[in-house]
Amino acid sequence: MDLSDLRKQIDAADDELLAAYIKRLALVEEVGARKRAHAAAVEHEDRERQLLARLTEKFGKEREHDIRFLYGAILSYSKIIQSRGSGEEFAPPASPSENALNKRGLRIACQGVEGAYSHAAAGEMFSRPEILRCETFSEVFDCVSEGIADFGVLPAENSTAGSVNEVYDLLKEHKLRIAAARKLRIDHCLLALSGAREEDIRTVLSHPQALAQCSKYIREKKLSAKECLNTAGAARQVGSGGDKTVAAIASASAAERYGLSVLASGIQNEGQNHTRFIAVAGGDYAPFTGANKLSAVLTLPHRSGSLYTLLNIIAAYGANLTKLESRPIPGTDFEFTFYIDLEGSDGSPRIRELLAAAKAYCAEFVYLGSYPES
Repeated sequence: MDLSDLRKQIDAADDELLAAYIKRLALVEEVGARKRAHAAAVEHEDRERQLLARLTEKFGKEREHDIRFLYGAILSYSKIIQSRGSGEEFAPPASPSENALNKRGLRIACQGVEGAYSHAAAGEMFSRPEILRCETFSEVFDCVSEGIADFGVLPAENSTAGSVNEVYDLLKEHKLRIAAARKLRIDHCLLALSGAREEDIRTVLSHPQALAQCSKYIREKKLSAKECLNTAGAARQVGSGGDKTVAAIASASAAERYGLSVLASGIQNEGQNHTRFIAVAGGDYAPFTGANKLSAVLTLPHRSGSLYTLLNIIAAYGANLTKLESRPIPGTDFEFTFYIDLEGSDGSPRIRELLAAAKAYCAEFVYLGSYPES
């Protein structure tokens, strides 16, 4: 028997397999309807164990791993189908009457004093914004939640130091949506009082993310690093002090604003250092035109293969996963929350079906929005 004959037999087996699978899906939908009618739980672990044990006994112990591999996906998707019958779907977004990115004079809340990178990002994302300066990320969220600001602009992640976890935690807590995103190149400079020399510096001040992004320089120069609320605030603190052994890591524009000298430029670990800034808004904002990215925070069922199943759902709908990051959940035994970014828009029926399937599968699913990213 040659290769073409084997492939023909595989094709025939595939036809039989898919026909049986479609028949099984129809039965699963009927089971789901009956469970909902009797308010029965979708999960039935005893039934799953009995099924796997029966199939292993029938087809042989040597096939146990093959059976578990296949039925791990089949059973997970069956539960998704049963859960989705509850009617929880993703409705299409409202059509925006205008693109808010182009409106002038919007009130934009940013963390940090004048010269902060978030201010520069807001200027890039919005047309002539009115900047509302906030002390903390939490205050930015409060301003947006209370309607004091139209949007808040915050750093979400950096290409070197990773995600700004506090921002994601606040997104989840405040139930705000990401309305837009933009990546900016970040060039960090060492700023000090006029007359100071690079070799004189003993202590450097900056935001924890900036310190992490410049960790090699700090280590090589044997500097003592101290954290500040933001980079521009560190520059202002150095400018108002009189110690020439203390410097700040901030932007060149911050040096000009606070009368400091630039002792070294481009001191970040990586030459291509980018930070992704997001604009957040309340849940009733009109979505921007041109959405090409969407984000969510989710918690998976705490069992073997749960991440594989999620990835399989995403792959089944043909979506491109651009970010997958985990964080441990405090107070649990190594359970994790995941951040995900996908290419696409929730205006697409295919993407809405994917989101509905993922929400049905996850133990917790917080949708962060669909938005344009430039």
